[in-house]
Amino acid sequence: MTHNAQDLLKPWKRKGSQFADLLVTWYRSNNRDWPWRTKFAQSGDPYVVWISEVMLQQTTIQAVLPAYLRFLDVFPDVYRLAHATEDEIRQACRGLGYYRRFRMMHEASKILTAELKHESETVLWPKDFKSWKELPGIGDYTAAAISSIAFGFPKAVVDGNVERVFCRLFNLQVVPDMKWKKVFQSVGDSLIPSDTPSEFNQGLMELGQSVCSKQNPKCGICPVQSFCEAYVLGTQSLAPAPKSAINFEDVRIHLFILEKRGRFGLLERKPTARFLKGNWSFPSAIEQKDLSLAWETGKVTTGHARSLGLVKHSITKHKIEVLVSELTCNEDVAGLRWVSEDQIEKTLVSNMDRKALHLYLKRRVRAPMDSIFDSR
Repeated sequence: MTHNAQDLLKPWKRKGSQFADLLVTWYRSNNRDWPWRTKFAQSGDPYVVWISEVMLQQTTIQAVLPAYLRFLDVFPDVYRLAHATEDEIRQACRGLGYYRRFRMMHEASKILTAELKHESETVLWPKDFKSWKELPGIGDYTAAAISSIAFGFPKAVVDGNVERVFCRLFNLQVVPDMKWKKVFQSVGDSLIPSDTPSEFNQGLMELGQSVCSKQNPKCGICPVQSFCEAYVLGTQSLAPAPKSAINFEDVRIHLFILEKRGRFGLLERKPTARFLKGNWSFPSAIEQKDLSLAWETGKVTTGHARSLGLVKHSITKHKIEVLVSELTCNEDVAGLRWVSEDQIEKTLVSNMDRKALHLYLKRRVRAPMDSIFDSR
């Protein structure tokens, strides 16, 4: 039976403030120097917090680091972001996947700057949890993170790291589901101090990332060890209970690389494409059960394709086998965009296309005349 926040916190009596103090003190001495923290400390601009929180959704910190700095180089403020094209935003976010979040971020930037005539004008940022949630693409976690970190609004964050911390604190050997998420939200809101909500929230997340990890938690250096029931009972490995294994769907994609005079042919993925809709990609199609091809991009004639091999990729709950082929282009293909070899890597948004490109560059057979020109 699911508990409520009062049940869980009852044994703590009035020690919630002590827990918060220990966590905040630890965070001040142990927080990692991520660029979004440094940039916000320097500028106080909520924009740099917002971009980081959107990028970090379902994406590892290590994958985000280069993309974050690249993105801010191209779009240093919300006004520039609002006036960018969708293709420019895809390019700046390339390799991160889950591109719907960036479309929503773009829409939100347009709303935030709708009354501005120039980027030097002041943006009227939302300051509380509820106001942030009214923007496209902003859910509970993101609204709580931005409003607390950028504006000091006391709303607790609850992500996977925080759920794990709470499960161990209260020895809950359960799979965190939506009902438990609501309980944890209430627990966090009860504990978060009004004077240091940013440090409390970031401390909870940092604790889950660096100390209270999934495997082999570092209980010996945990600042709130004295509050942890799982530590006392030695049940850290049981809380939380493991989630059921994800049932992945196997998908086979046929991808064709066209090269002509040192340029590569790309097509825009259809609005109805199953994956990465709207992105510029190598021509590709999904293999159906009857072995026919359902084209994700415009169709190309594949009769003279030469197989190069396979690459593996995954998108959400799909395990994808990509059959990569080289194709000589002897036809006019509507919408085909030619990109030079020195630009192709940064033009491709999807890691799936990049993997295919790397395989191609490794295995391509160049015509004799190509080698003669290259040697000059």
